[in-house]
Amino acid sequence: MRRLLVTVSVTVSVTVLLITGCDEVGLDSLGSGLMGPILEVAPEGEIAFGGTAFDGGSSSKVLELLSTGDEDLFVLDVYFDDETSYAFKMNDDLPLPLKLPPGKVFPVDLFFEPDSIGSHNGWVVVTVKAEDGTRDLSRRVLGQGCDPEYAEGDCS
Repeated sequence: MRRLLVTVSVTVSVTVLLITGCDEVGLDSLGSGLMGPILEVAPEGEIAFGGTAFDGGSSSKVLELLSTGDEDLFVLDVYFDDETSYAFKMNDDLPLPLKLPPGKVFPVDLFFEPDSIGSHNGWVVVTVKAEDGTRDLSRRVLGQGCDPEYAEGDCS
């Protein structure tokens, strides 16, 4: 009697939406490396502008958007939360929506222009396209409005 041996192999892929809220938003495939678009934002953590003269002073920082996945990343919007972020600005001419191929970085210039003495804070938000809609990643922004005489560092 002759036996026939048949081997069947099935590949299973599990995809999980990764939103850490700290450093990246995108898709990650369990056990097989990156899959799909992944956004990393630098700098990590809060973006601190330090002391800036409140009467016409301006400080700047760069927010870097990096596509680290294996598919194009689509950035739909970059904005400041209007309720708390009135002292923070960015260029109005961002080319949105923005298509970022894997490995590419897009810099966004951020500015702190306080109109009063004291602490200012808010949120910069990056909205990206996801399989089931959109996802937001936020970074806290901080600055200190200072008397022009003490406009460097800690305002003292």
